[in-house]
Amino acid sequence: MQRGQPKGPPERGQAPDSSLAAAYGAWRSGSCLVLLDDVSAVPTARLAFPAETATPDQVAFAIRHGSGYLSVALRAADADRLDIPVMTTAHCAGDVEVAVSVDAASHTTTGISATDRARTLALLGSRRTHAADFSRPGHVAVTRVKRPATDSAESVEGALLQLSESVGKHPAVALVDLVGIADPTRLADVDESITFAAKYDLATCRVSAVVAQLLRPAALRRAAEVCVRGGRDIRAVAYRTGPGHLQHVAFIRGDISDRDAQVDVHVECDAGSVFGSAVCRCGDAMNGRLARLRSHNGVLLVIREARAAEASTSGRAVEGRLPYTGCANEQGPDQHALTGCGASIALEILADLGIEPNQAKAIPALAGADLSASSRACKLLTSRS
Repeated sequence: MQRGQPKGPPERGQAPDSSLAAAYGAWRSGSCLVLLDDVSAVPTARLAFPAETATPDQVAFAIRHGSGYLSVALRAADADRLDIPVMTTAHCAGDVEVAVSVDAASHTTTGISATDRARTLALLGSRRTHAADFSRPGHVAVTRVKRPATDSAESVEGALLQLSESVGKHPAVALVDLVGIADPTRLADVDESITFAAKYDLATCRVSAVVAQLLRPAALRRAAEVCVRGGRDIRAVAYRTGPGHLQHVAFIRGDISDRDAQVDVHVECDAGSVFGSAVCRCGDAMNGRLARLRSHNGVLLVIREARAAEASTSGRAVEGRLPYTGCANEQGPDQHALTGCGASIALEILADLGIEPNQAKAIPALAGADLSASSRACKLLTSRS
């Protein structure tokens, strides 16, 4: 069942997933997110989704269940580039400025339909759009966030722009206030918003949780992302903890936003995985895991641990003096002796990819890992907003 499709009366629906990992996963896949605004003076609930991947169905869903006032938040620098000025300073509050509304200048009719507004949203969410691509005024409201990406967010809009940037999307966010279920003439409260999210299988998240996560110093950062040559739809994302530090790689195939995505972990052994040494079976294990990834959607994490790197650089592994039982990949296809550091790295990468370690497909890959040294990552992944 796709997200955004009703799954029966609210009282029969399961509680919506409110973990940060689920929120990041939903945003990365372009799904709608029910955002519980607990930082503004008047707490509200909004439906939010990335502008760059907006579809007519998504816009129609937002209009049907929202207030109808669909807006897009942009950084002030992007709004200036697109010639979308502040409409009036009378309605500006703090970090957010109300700007002139716009429509797509071509391939639209009146501009008000879901199809027309989806095209306008997609143009606002594109890095390649120019000022001439819009007519003014239009039917899509625009808000400008004054604070740059280097500063911490002070508003809901600013937090969502940072969320978009953190998952590699252009900072352009579509927002609409949710209306009440019992009384559609009023805006939804928190309880109604949670019920709505459960009914339509949408992730929820509190703004305060997103802001706290964005303010958290990143222990692991993305270094690069490339498509694997000859790997069909496999892409590789490289991670580093700092300049010159060990590099770890996540090989990703297909859609990993659902809970059925296979997760596997391989601790890189230079002797077996790189040089093909017969001292251990790490090379065969790596080949087997790559073969499994080619046949199933999922993630293969290749973790480099300091002990493995030290062993190879000292020559012990290549010379065959690395103890056979010392290889982390030698405990069976789904059992690994990750150290606390390695487990922490694996959990941080899964968090970045929007996958929780307690998902059924992820548990075997992390079995045997010492998670006690990974409390920060565990709290990040299992905390409820």
